Amino acid sequence: MSKIIEELKNPLTEEYLNFKKIIFETENFPWFFSSDTTGIKSDTYYFYYHAILTRGSPPTVASQGLFNGCKLILEQILNFNDIELKNIYRMSLNSTHYYPFKYNNPHVDHEYPHKNMLIYLNESEGHTIIFKERYGIDYKENWSSTNKHKFHIMKKIKPQKDKIVSFDGSYFHCHSFPKPNQRRVVFVCTYI
Repeated sequence: MSKIIEELKNPLTEEYLNFKKIIFETENFPWFFSSDTTGIKSDTYYFYYHAILTRGSPPTVASQGLFNGCKLILEQILNFNDIELKNIYRMSLNSTHYYPFKYNNPHVDHEYPHKNMLIYLNESEGHTIIFKERYGIDYKENWSSTNKHKFHIMKKIKPQKDKIVSFDGSYFHCHSFPKPNQRRVVFVCTYI
């Protein structure tokens, strides 16, 4: 992928549509509370997540029930867009709610080369914000040190249901928040 940010086509496969039914139509689908966004503890910003494949070396399967299906969906999407998949580093579902802030903490997901993919699973506000600054080039500190840096917005991506974006993971990024009474649900994947 030569572009920094790319919108991918969503083939809307049967597996993908069934995955969404599990998330939105299953009453007991488990969401886990967190105040930690990629190593940055917060006492003002919280969210819910469902880890599928966690960070680590090697990554750990956290949700055996979803892992194989999510891996298949990722492969289907990348194949449909003529992108070769070499490795998956992380997969997670994130559910965020309204907070009266501009956006959450700018961060990178890993300190090594990777790509980020976001699939917006529902209709909501809460743009993804990608900054001009890059980890290892503009800032060499771990992402938990970002509060002392000034970031400059390169692009804001408006969420739309079933929209997929992929971008170079070395760029710091974050998201703004949905409106009150909305939730922003995204599938997050890091890969190469």
